[in-house]
Parts: sequence; C-alpha cells; structure tokens
Amino acid sequence: QAAQLKRRGMGAVHGVFLKYVALSTASAVAAIDLSRRGASVFSVDGWGFLLLVLCHASLVNGLIGLLFMLGVGMHTLGKDPETGSVPLWSYLVFIGFHAPTRLFTEVHRLKDRVMHVPVATEVEPGWWVGGRHASELGKHWAATVDLTCEFPQSCAATAEKYILLP
Repeated sequence: QAAQLKRRGMGAVHGVFLKYVALSTASAVAAIDLSRRGASVFSVDGWGFLLLVLCHASLVNGLIGLLFMLGVGMHTLGKDPETGSVPLWSYLVFIGFHAPTRLFTEVHRLKDRVMHVPVATEVEPGWWVGGRHASELGKHWAATVDLTCEFPQSCAATAEKYILLP
C-alpha cells in the first residue's frame, strides 16, 4: 500500500512546488542584479557572500521544485524513516531550502494562532489529522503518518508507530 501511495506522486499538494520555483526564480533574479552591480562570489566582502547565498538558494530550490513536481527524490533531504529526524548535514547543505521553508511555516503558524486554527482536528473519535505542530497537543499517538520530507517529526517520539510516506 505504501508503494501505491508513493507512485501516485504528490496528491493534493501538487501546486506546492511552485513555491520553490518562485523562490528559485526570485533568488536568481536578485543574484543577477547583484552581480550586475559589481558583486563577485570571489570577493571577501558581504556582497560576495550574499551573492553566493542567493545562487545557492536558487539552485537548491530549483532542484527541490523539480524533484517535488516529478514526485521523486524525497529522500534527498536525508530524513530518517525510522525516527523522523532530519540530520544536521541536511540543514547545512540545503540551508537555502530549509531556512525559507521553516520561516514560511512559522509565519503560517503565527497566523493560525491569531485565527484560532487548531494544530490538529479530531475527524472521527480517536482519529486526528494534524500538521507540523500537532505535538503541541501533548497527546500520545497510536501512530503518526508523516507525509513530509522537509520537517523533523516531533510527534514520532510520542507515537507507538511512526510511518514516513513523503
């Protein structure tokens, strides 16, 4: 059954890859503009470092967007299928992806708090559907089905069974 789910691709979140394409494009445009103004990745000033960061963000988010659209390569970020943890090397190598993704998610979490959107909802007695912050409920889960590859799973530690299906 897990193989069938993986073959179907991204399902309901098929348009999310556009966020990464947009970030890749914006980073590339900013990098081109900065280089036209005289910045070089070989310079030791802050502009050279910023140019390098923008180029990295453009390449990484373009790659993630492509892989997301194709529904392949979800293991690329190195998430542990047993524990749901994301290794430090992934944050270092893919900082241009992880930092904006985390920022975007935290901004949405703040908005959800203001609008009183719950972190998880009981859809049937004992059956909950939640997101990244469902661990805030402090519940012990019978199982956690993780559909993400980019976030460490905080509910995995409080679940009897953890399944990763990115």
